Amino acid sequence: MAAMTSISMLIEDGDHVVTFDSVYHGTRTYLNIREKLGKVETTFADLRDPSELEKLMKPNTKMVWIEHK
Repeated sequence: MAAMTSISMLIEDGDHVVTFDSVYHGTRTYLNIREKLGKVETTFADLRDPSELEKLMKPNTKMVWIEHK
């Protein structure tokens, strides 16, 4: 729940979020719902190689969300 609260406080409609493809299920669900509502754009990716992150950045990227399991 704290993750979703943090995300909701930091992003606005139209923002882009990049996160791990293995992100916590609750966070994934929250981001998917926001995306389906047209509120945010989310990219779920394999971020084990940090050089891939730069390729995923867009002008509207506001957040890179990283969780430790």
